Amino acid sequence: MEKHAKTRCGELSEIFSPVVDAVECYEKHACRVTLVLGHLTPVNKEDEALRDLFAEAYDSLAAAKCQILIWQPSLVLVLLRRAFEIVSLMAYFTIERNRIKQWESGKRIEPAEVRKVLGEHEGKHMAGEPGDQLRAFYKFFSRGTHVNRKYVPGRRLGKGHVFTLGSISTPILGVVAEQLLYLLNSWFWLGALISMEYFPQLMRLDPDHSKEYQSISCKLKDAIEWLRSSWNLLHVADEADNGKVSPNNEFNNGG
Repeated sequence: MEKHAKTRCGELSEIFSPVVDAVECYEKHACRVTLVLGHLTPVNKEDEALRDLFAEAYDSLAAAKCQILIWQPSLVLVLLRRAFEIVSLMAYFTIERNRIKQWESGKRIEPAEVRKVLGEHEGKHMAGEPGDQLRAFYKFFSRGTHVNRKYVPGRRLGKGHVFTLGSISTPILGVVAEQLLYLLNSWFWLGALISMEYFPQLMRLDPDHSKEYQSISCKLKDAIEWLRSSWNLLHVADEADNGKVSPNNEFNNGG
């Protein structure tokens, strides 16, 4: 099974190489930021909490990338939803600083409250985000993390396929592209937040931080455009493989 997963990862990494390259640049950048922060003692418990959330977001996104590339789409949605909620909470805390202490003490911050506050601060605070976009993301991840038929890939066991466990089943390239798009957007959001939160410290200890951040941001935007421009070709490839199509595809929605 591991051999098949490795083969599948190689195949999808080659097909989506511009996207994989952009994601890996963000992963390396996050490691670089982590090393800088690792030489700075947290100034308080709130700072420590944000650093913990940053690490959790990184782990979730890195795991999501691996699962995308070995074609485990259902697991990807669980990881992307977790990353979305973590990054949302980080953004919320940059606006509502006083809530970090409550969260540290064990109080649950409802996702609906997080989305509401971020939406209310769109255009007013650097961490604000469009409320309708946040709701759409949350709705997509919520549907996908429940066992709805629409989000359980048809593996066609016994219909031309005699073994369909793990990474052996044929990927739907439209779904892979869709999930990579969500991954790219998540990295863009996390990168912007962590740079905004620690900008003075990062520039003091890593003077090239701003230049590097701008470079990887441009690379990520190029990767998103590559995905969009490649959608028709991916759709044709899926159609050629027994008429498979991507459910709820982001590109069809103009997202």
